[in-house]
Amino acid sequence: MKQITFFLCLLTTLHLSAQAPLWQWINIDGSTGNIQLSGYQESVRSMGTDAWGNIYAISSISSSTTRIDTLFKSGGFGFDDVVVYSYRCDGTFRWARFFGSSNNDRPGGLVVTPQGDVYVCGQVIVGPYSDAHFGNFIFYQNNTYHKSSFIAKLDSAGQTQWVNLPGPDVSVVPNMFINMVLDNQDNPVVFAWFGDSTVWDGFHIPQIGHYLITFDPITGTMSKVIKPDFQHDYHGQNRFKITMDTDNNLFLSVENYGQIILGQDTVVRPPPPPITTQSILARFDSTGQKMWHQVVGGVFSQHSNPIPYQLLTGKPTLYKDYIYIAGETQSHSNSNFLGVP
Repeated sequence: MKQITFFLCLLTTLHLSAQAPLWQWINIDGSTGNIQLSGYQESVRSMGTDAWGNIYAISSISSSTTRIDTLFKSGGFGFDDVVVYSYRCDGTFRWARFFGSSNNDRPGGLVVTPQGDVYVCGQVIVGPYSDAHFGNFIFYQNNTYHKSSFIAKLDSAGQTQWVNLPGPDVSVVPNMFINMVLDNQDNPVVFAWFGDSTVWDGFHIPQIGHYLITFDPITGTMSKVIKPDFQHDYHGQNRFKITMDTDNNLFLSVENYGQIILGQDTVVRPPPPPITTQSILARFDSTGQKMWHQVVGGVFSQHSNPIPYQLLTGKPTLYKDYIYIAGETQSHSNSNFLGVP
């Protein structure tokens, strides 16, 4: 079955904001294979731009018969891979770099500085099974360890500057790099999950849960670990979307399938039937302390017109004192989103 990666750009003028957007171009890239990982699709995971309008993206992709614009790749590294690629603002293809090993490999996040430094994270198995590729950098097969969570830096031309796999052996302490942001000093910050307590590159991970890990942009070494004031034991890689403001406050959107502890508050999803999931929007300060949270509706599993069907589907976007959120509901007489009909 053909699966495709949609990658598009639209432009409009700010002083004519009442006019409809003018579509400029669309590129459709992808492969002929099927994604093997449960819950994943062959689609763009994260995007970013630099000061010159160059566009960068990271996507999960099948290893079979991949085509990114003019670049054709008949075979991959095995099972699912990760691709990072770039276009100019006019839609002209710049480059693509492939990440992967003989195992299933997962994209995490991507962030771009105005200068065109590109940071990416995710999971690529490094160890006893095969060579692991990170763009133009290779970790050769190694029987002494077994790691997967990585962060890498590419320059604007797509050349790998460094790769770091700092974490514990994944077969001993499960861990996953889920997403990324830049702090107010343009340091890459990874939103990560650990399945147990551990000591990691000299930093103490006290318990199972999610953490913010700051890395040095020059060397790729860890410089700080913060645990946000919430507890949700499942990594939920596809469910966490994050944004950081200029004061390094963290805004988090997550789909809750069970129980989440936010500061002193416990948010419990009512057992099914009828509600199967609900969304939560939360804000944490720069030290990880919870400032506030908002529970957003939910999904009824056994009703044709579920009144509380309200979900957050996109990451929070910040502008001045406003938070913009993307979500979904259903259109019927009782439908509303956060109380708005």
